[in-house]
This record gives sequence, structure tokens and C-alpha cells, in this order.
Amino acid sequence: MKKSVFPHVHGLVLLSLLGLIGCYSTSDGGPFGVSAEGGGFPFTHDDMELVSQKAWEGCLEVSADTLLESDVPCIRVGADGITIDLNGYTVHGPILPGGGTIWNDVEVRNGTVAGGAIILGSGTVLDQLIVRDHPGFTVEIGGGLITNSLFERNGSAVDLYWSWSSAGHFVEVRDCRFVENRVGVAIQDDDNSKVINNHFEANEIGVYIWDEDLVGASNSEIRQNRFIRNDLGIWLNAVSEANGTQISKNLFQSNSSSGIAVSLGCAMEYGNPFCAGRGTVIEKNKFIQNGNDPRTLTGRLWLPDFSGEPYEVVADDGLTVFGIEELNTADGVTVIGNTAIKNADLGIDAAGVIDGGANLARQNGNESECVGVACR
Repeated sequence: MKKSVFPHVHGLVLLSLLGLIGCYSTSDGGPFGVSAEGGGFPFTHDDMELVSQKAWEGCLEVSADTLLESDVPCIRVGADGITIDLNGYTVHGPILPGGGTIWNDVEVRNGTVAGGAIILGSGTVLDQLIVRDHPGFTVEIGGGLITNSLFERNGSAVDLYWSWSSAGHFVEVRDCRFVENRVGVAIQDDDNSKVINNHFEANEIGVYIWDEDLVGASNSEIRQNRFIRNDLGIWLNAVSEANGTQISKNLFQSNSSSGIAVSLGCAMEYGNPFCAGRGTVIEKNKFIQNGNDPRTLTGRLWLPDFSGEPYEVVADDGLTVFGIEELNTADGVTVIGNTAIKNADLGIDAAGVIDGGANLARQNGNESECVGVACR
């Protein structure tokens, strides 16, 4: 990791991946900021015009168990507790709530959703689907299971923003493939999200965790996934919460930038500083040959006194952590039992973290091998 810090200027926290995060116009190409006040990545939830019922005509209205017999332009769901079996056919548009109600305990299975979002409530099951070619927030559900499905060429393929976790609802994403999306899974406000045993390949970011509204995105479990040839495997990027993240037993191999990047700061809440990322554990991951075509992370590092300085960080390690040393929180990020081999710069670059021991690094581009933890 190569870090540059610039003189202080006033403004909101802006965090972006230069040359990577942009508006969904393919002609844009410029960096797109992530704002601590909800603006941002890739765009805000105020921009959810895709939810508009008026935008879609001729939808199939479904209020009972349904087995499709042909392709349909879109589906409007009108009841709780139903199963929609696509029967191998394609929905050429969204699956939307009908009647102004977000319906719960709905299962959608066995087919393709092309060019549209899926918006359902708690208890949702999405199984054996191909979900493709939707440029914005693609799957928005209020809790449930997403499994055995392929997501390709979407914007933010699975967006975990409104699962009402305080009521005991959360989303589990298991045994899926994410290929060539802008973002595979974005954990933006939801607590208790689980991302287990998935394959992420050729996405711009595999999993992106950030507290979009300065709340939530805590207690995420990212376990036993494979991150192969993405621009960036996981980015944990928060300024207030996103606490208790557990990232364990994942493989990060041949990602253009780092396998994992962690950038944390502080926000003012009720007049007191509130710093992100407390209780994060990064454990027993393997980082192999990452960082050979790295992107630059840019933003502003907010400190506990709410002062801050812009930075640029080249994410070219196996694991890249920054901002932790300045926060100086005793219950911050623990790095334990990871293996880093043949990464472009350092195997682990993590000044200020808690060294949990048993980290191993070999044949990385920087002869120091590790910073912030002892590696054998």
C-alpha cells in the first residue's frame, strides 16, 4: 500500500475508487463519491425510480401460487406467502410489489429475471435464478435467503439496505455466483447479513460494506467465499458503524487490487465521536497473487475530533487496512491466522490493527512481507 496525505480541506467524507466507481452511464468513466450523508455508492436510495409502478405496463398480476407457461414482461406480487415458479421462463423486467404493499414470505424460483429489479419483503426466498443485465440496485429484499443463483452484468446485484434487522430479519446469500457486476453484494445499512460459500469473479467489487446512512451494516459474516479476478475483493468502508464484521476462511486470488481493503473513520453523533469498525475480525483467509493492476482508493480520513485529511492509497497488497492507527480504538480490527503469498506489495499492510497471531506471508513483492502484524 502506498499512501499520500494532503492538506486539510473542509467538506463531507468522500470515498471513491478512482477509475472504478462511476455513474452507471458507460460514457461517464469518472470517479463517483460516497457521501457520509447518504449520497453515493453507486447512487442513493432516493434514486429508486425503478420501484415506480407507473414505469411498467402489462405486468402479470400474481396473488396465488403460480407456474409460468411463457415469458412475461414483468410481475406484480399481490399477496404474502406465495411461490412463483418461473418454470425456466424469463421475466423481461422487474418483480415488483403490487397494491402499494411490500409482500412477505414470497418464493421466486427456477428461471431468469432480465433487465429488472426484484423488490420483496421479509421471508423472501430466491432460488435457482439467473438475474442479469440490470444497471442499478437489482435485488432489494426485507429479509430471507438468496441461494443457488447466478448474478451477472448488474449494477449492485444484491443490495442489503432495508431488511428491518431490528425485527429479527436479515438476508443470507449462499451458494451463488456473481460475475461481471459493478458490485456483487452491497451491505449498506442491514445488520446481521450473511454471505457464505459464494463465488465472485470479474466484478468491480465483490462485497462492499458501508454504513450508508451512518447506521447499520454491522455484524456481517463473510465466510468461505472465493474472490477471483475482481478489481477489488472486499471493501469495508465506514465512518460510523459497520461493527462486528467477521471475514473468515475466504480465498482471494488474482484480484487486480487488494483482496480486502479496510478504510474506517469517525462521525459525530449527538455531539460525540463514534468510530466505525469496532470488533472487526479478519481471520484465516488466503491472499494469493493480488494487487498486480491496482486501483487507488481516495477519500478523507475522519478522526475522533472530526478533523480529517484527504488521502490516496494504492490497494496493491493481500490485505490493505488504513485509518485504524489514527482512530486508536482498543476494540478495533483483529487480524489473525491469515496466509498471504505472492501479492504485489505487502502480504498484509495493516498498521494499527490488533495482531491476533499466526499470520503467514511468503514471496510477496515487498521484502517486509507484513506491516502491523508479525508474520512468520
